[in-house]
Amino acid sequence: MNTNSLLALSLGLQNPDVDLTKTKPSLKQLARIIQTDVEDWEEIEDQLAVILKGNTVLNKEYQIIKARLDTMGDNIPSDLLPTLAELKQVTSLPNAETRGYHPGKLSANHELENNEVINMSVIVFASEQPKEVSKTLWKKLMDWLKQK
Repeated sequence: MNTNSLLALSLGLQNPDVDLTKTKPSLKQLARIIQTDVEDWEEIEDQLAVILKGNTVLNKEYQIIKARLDTMGDNIPSDLLPTLAELKQVTSLPNAETRGYHPGKLSANHELENNEVINMSVIVFASEQPKEVSKTLWKKLMDWLKQK
């Protein structure tokens, strides 16, 4: 598993047909798991599977977006990452900051991890309004992906 999985889930939430009524508690649980032990990709993957299994529309959107992201590799332009102003719109963290895109690092199992994507995903998943937060943080990236 890599951060494209988290990013695809976060972006998939933007689909207007995705109903999060039953999914929100599972998203919050995913955020807690990531915050507790970001290295435990097996548990993160298990929770992601629970979310996708319980929401077929989100699962379909996730699969489409994940495939696009996987073909991109690390070629996502840095100006598509959330800005500090966008981040401050969705979080009340006093020390919120963005650090810019970097291609990430290879994990122990040789999959790409990007801390900025992980951090933004936690903000989205833990939110009371994950659709709106995802739209605020990832609108530019989603618009760009739709053109690909």
